[in-house]
Amino acid sequence: MKNRFYTILILLFCIQINAQNIFKKGYFLNNSGDTITGYIKDFSWNNNPEEILFKSDLSDSQIKFLPKDIKHFEIYGEVKYKSAQVDIDISGNSSSLISENRSPSFVKQHLFLKILEEGQANLYQYRDRNTIKYFFSTEEVSLQPLIFRKYLDKNSVVKKNNDFRQQLLNELKCETLSESDFKNLKYWEIGLRRVITKYNSCSDNSTYSYINKKSKSSFHITIRPGLQLASFSTEEGSENVQTDFNTEVNFRIGIEFEYVLPLNNKKWSLVLEPTYQSYSSRKDRPFGDLAPSFREVDYQSIEIPLSLRHYLFLSSESQLFLNGGLAYDLNIEGNKITSDLGASIDLKGSLNPVIGFGFRYDQKFSVEFRYQTYRDLLNEDFFRESNYSSFAFILGYRML
Repeated sequence: MKNRFYTILILLFCIQINAQNIFKKGYFLNNSGDTITGYIKDFSWNNNPEEILFKSDLSDSQIKFLPKDIKHFEIYGEVKYKSAQVDIDISGNSSSLISENRSPSFVKQHLFLKILEEGQANLYQYRDRNTIKYFFSTEEVSLQPLIFRKYLDKNSVVKKNNDFRQQLLNELKCETLSESDFKNLKYWEIGLRRVITKYNSCSDNSTYSYINKKSKSSFHITIRPGLQLASFSTEEGSENVQTDFNTEVNFRIGIEFEYVLPLNNKKWSLVLEPTYQSYSSRKDRPFGDLAPSFREVDYQSIEIPLSLRHYLFLSSESQLFLNGGLAYDLNIEGNKITSDLGASIDLKGSLNPVIGFGFRYDQKFSVEFRYQTYRDLLNEDFFRESNYSSFAFILGYRML
């Protein structure tokens, strides 16, 4: 049974579905100045993209564009990127990448720059695995890097080149901005956006401000009734006498609490689902000429599965999802195995793995197939062991 569980787990999490990221409405501006509307594949980029995938219509084949191929692109209501050939400092700011050179080490690259603020002054961001760089421009100043660099002095002490403060002070002249706004300005998105926004408000000339909608977490509550197909067996004594009870179908009901994590386009969430479930069965066993003997099991509990969920987007309205986690079983008093041949045996709850595969539609309705494997309800009994496992079909309605 354990091997079956791990096989299913590996298969589910190795599934590769191309629909994990969906095409969303947007446009790009080509190098001739023409605006081309259609659909752009949203990868919820953490690092700046090196290319984009575009479709004129959802039924068309996708086309790849590099930064050199277009001027800029936008996914409506989500994000905008500008294509530009810029000087970028290739040094990083981690301890392993710091050099003794105070001056930037510029190289020329053609990149997609994320637009953070747009107006009379513009702020752009470039992020890769090693660093984050910022760029700015105004109506009078062409696009240029904001200079910030960590370096080692002659005594191997880490210093900072904060020339970006002077750059912005020189160019952003506004009655609402004073020298104190730049004196301790950090090379962070929040601070840089604040001074650019202040400058644009002077002339009432702010045309775009990036809002990171994907950084917002969310919380949902779902009612989850279903049917559970459960089996139970015991093995006892030195001769390993085994009793295989019947597979039974029972009703189960749970309340799911889901916290959607603010990362990777809301594809990951933590799920807690207190669930009432029950199982009862009887096994008759003839013993030669003796009267038939029987064993009965009655078991009910509150399961509390804690799982990590991953969504695979098919469209804006439908998603597949995978769950994986552990279920803790809160035993209800009176769970026993009884027999006409001996004393009753108490059943105890335990911890066991759980996996699930499901589909959600319209953000409200869901269906899930869930498998729980190997729960030993006799885990405190040295001379006996048991195997309780279940397969559930679960419906869901999201109330919040």
